[in-house]
Amino acid sequence: MCELKDQDYDYFDTIINKSLMGVAKIHNDLIVLEDCNAILRKDYVNMIGKVSILLIIQNDIEYSINFTLAKLHAEVKGYNIKLIIVNNNISHYFNNTIKENDILPILFIYKIAGAMSEEGKNIDEIYSLCNSVANNGEILCLKAEMHFQNIIHEGYKLNILSNIVKQILKPLINILNRTLQDCTKKSIHKTKTFCTGHEIAILISCSQIQGNIFILEFLQQIEINKLKIKRIYVKEFMTYSNYNGFHICLLNLSLTTDLIKYLDFPTPISAWPKVLITEVIKIEENKKKIITSKYNKNINWYDLNLQGPTMNYETGQAFLSIISMACEAIIVCTEQLNKMDQECGDYGTSLARGAKAIQNDIKVKNKISGTNLYITFTQISHIIQRTVGGLQGGLYSYFFYNVAKAFSKYQNDKEITVDMWLHVLTIANKALEQIKISSLNNDILLTILITIQIDLENALNKNMDPLDAFGIAVKAAENFNTNILHTHSFHEFKYPQAHAIGIWMRAAYEGTKLKLIYHNTK
Repeated sequence: MCELKDQDYDYFDTIINKSLMGVAKIHNDLIVLEDCNAILRKDYVNMIGKVSILLIIQNDIEYSINFTLAKLHAEVKGYNIKLIIVNNNISHYFNNTIKENDILPILFIYKIAGAMSEEGKNIDEIYSLCNSVANNGEILCLKAEMHFQNIIHEGYKLNILSNIVKQILKPLINILNRTLQDCTKKSIHKTKTFCTGHEIAILISCSQIQGNIFILEFLQQIEINKLKIKRIYVKEFMTYSNYNGFHICLLNLSLTTDLIKYLDFPTPISAWPKVLITEVIKIEENKKKIITSKYNKNINWYDLNLQGPTMNYETGQAFLSIISMACEAIIVCTEQLNKMDQECGDYGTSLARGAKAIQNDIKVKNKISGTNLYITFTQISHIIQRTVGGLQGGLYSYFFYNVAKAFSKYQNDKEITVDMWLHVLTIANKALEQIKISSLNNDILLTILITIQIDLENALNKNMDPLDAFGIAVKAAENFNTNILHTHSFHEFKYPQAHAIGIWMRAAYEGTKLKLIYHNTK
């Protein structure tokens, strides 16, 4: 996905803010949190003893990165946060099977989690049930695309609809047939999958006049396959112009009888499709729909508890100078990295934006701490997350956050050694591995970081001088693209991710040598 340019941020920030103001305007129970681009319930101060935040997201690469970071930042401030990633990527097209994200499963989880919070359930109870529903086979997504532009005969359209229903139900029918022998009367409500006789709820999103005919055929086929329909919700959720079909989401209600209760829990939110008609919420023109935030976006980092090893002021300033050199190298190589970026052509611009922000906070604003590595890398993580954006910003931010976290585990008076740096790199790499993201950006970044880790470890195991070992690690980064070209037949491969790491590591290495030479000649 292409990154936004500098001038785009203010524009989109304004658009988002106006959009949120519009949501608050037509929902009397909502307000906007100023400067945070967030919506709150108006009665949030009265939510005593109720879970007010629960992070529920789709199984999307950038969502996973950014919300994991948000969770970690909240936990640092003392909040108890759970993250549920809804594995909602099983869809079935007519005449084609494909994996893609679907919005409907997450709506079920939102509704259940919200009802449980209103009921007073604690965060662990909410997480346990919702995570089980989201990720243990209790939800099934089906999808059909239809194109009737050149078909005039309505009877033929009806036949097509009937055939489409039968086709898209094949995954469900296969499940029912596969589990039929296990679904005895004794175990029917304990099975973690759909079985004949199970009660289900259905969300249907359709965008055509033929929608009601499709729904009728679909429900008839569901009943033929001996599933008991308890709730049906129908609404057009897909609003993009080229969408032409049906999305269906089935929720297995056999896990617990509470699921029906939570689905039926009253909600004033108009976006949730209702079985019965409810009173339309009135728009109040005169009440102010915005509150002033008591939260300051500019965190005072010195309010954080000092964790991990510390350096004296002189060494800290030298360390910041080395970081600034690494940033300058990225800025100078902006166009070179852009040319290597065959997807969007702005990889260098994006990284340079973060590098400039870090450099500015070091040289101009004097905001970044150089004496405590935990605080230094936590600050760098926040700056990158705020300025770089996109997947690469999330990955770098997450990496440096875990670097900071790894340093925080050491005692305050522990000597900072190259072995400590190796251990920190290893921990941060393991954290990147654990988020299980499958994308070229992440695969390349993780591969080169692990290559650097291995070469550094091998050099140190040979009792090599620490600075020389650092140089070996730098060469590993710089040679990555060359080695890839030699081991693959695709000579057009270019990896700006690897080249960028080589650039800032080389600058950091040369800067370290300069500082050591200066220190030794004093």
